[in-house]
Amino acid sequence: MNTIHVSGLGAVTPIGLDVDHFWQALLQRQANFSGQDPVYPGMKPGFMAARIDDAHKALLKQRAPQITGPDVPDSSLYAVDAAMQAINDAGLPVGCAALRNALVCVGNNEAEADILDLSVEGNDEAWRNNTYSSHAIARNVARAIGSQGPALCFHNTCASTNVALEFALRMLRSGAVDTAVVGGGDAFSKKVWSGFYTLNALGEQPCKPFSRDRRSITISEGGAFLVLQRADAVVATPYAELLAVASNNDAAHPTNPDLTGVAACHQRVLEQAGLQASDICAIYAHGTGTKANDLTESTIFNRTYASAAVTAIKGTVGHMMATAGAIGAVASCLSLRNQWLPPTRIDPDSLEYEIDLVTQPGGVSRALRYVQNNSFGFGGNNAISIFKAIEQ
Repeated sequence: MNTIHVSGLGAVTPIGLDVDHFWQALLQRQANFSGQDPVYPGMKPGFMAARIDDAHKALLKQRAPQITGPDVPDSSLYAVDAAMQAINDAGLPVGCAALRNALVCVGNNEAEADILDLSVEGNDEAWRNNTYSSHAIARNVARAIGSQGPALCFHNTCASTNVALEFALRMLRSGAVDTAVVGGGDAFSKKVWSGFYTLNALGEQPCKPFSRDRRSITISEGGAFLVLQRADAVVATPYAELLAVASNNDAAHPTNPDLTGVAACHQRVLEQAGLQASDICAIYAHGTGTKANDLTESTIFNRTYASAAVTAIKGTVGHMMATAGAIGAVASCLSLRNQWLPPTRIDPDSLEYEIDLVTQPGGVSRALRYVQNNSFGFGGNNAISIFKAIEQ
């Protein structure tokens, strides 16, 4: 009952609308960033974001399940598509016995952000026809996959999906459920964009994790999901085992990470996994490309994980907000299956810290047994997951 496998994956991102395209874009460092128009008068133009364009959004609408339809708001559109990919990958038909009472956990940052943005701009049609609630996203995912089990949404800022994984892992190990469909969905939010602009956290260049040239984050959007099952329930070849997830809260500063609190979260997840830091083969860093985050993480990597390779995918896919932990989890599982690490999209000569950061296009082959996935957020939220390779 303690062995929980990842049996399916799904991804909707600006660099690929499915897992294969996402993975290949990561390996080749194929980003999709563009300068954004000002949200309000006086805002500087041209600050970078990663968006799913109208043509790709139309494709998502074409393949939307009938029960939710193509006209749901964007956060639900992305989450539902990624969840459907994941259950198909796991060999689970909609409404099958394994999914009928499945737990659904969704990490989200700003509910159905696009209908709020439209309403503020004077277009209330989508607002009237939909529910501005993060729970609507979880409900839409549950309806799409045919689950009548618990459907929950988690708001722990950018750590949300790892916290959702933590809850799901507890439910699975307790025997309360046999299957969980866990992930995140976040649409680009002009409200959130304006907040980061006010904090001087946006930039005219894409984010550059762990580079001496770094300064800003690059906001992104999309969805990512995993199917978690007890080992005896899996019908497809699993990608990895979800070994442990831990979370805590710094309670120190509303925006800046606290080194002591983040380090404590690292120690907690290692204890839960029954591992030493030296056992961790690779780390998917939170890697936002901001001065504060990258200094905190690199300090811990140097002190604690001297033998681990590090990669930071936000320089390619962007920062998917509450979905960041989900896309990191998907990438972690792909790394374990392929025994390969994708690169961080920076100039190798600009690396500021003495860490083993993967930077070369195409990535690197590594013998990987344990991969760690970090996600940290405003409000002192920290959450870390550890995945284990499937024993051959």
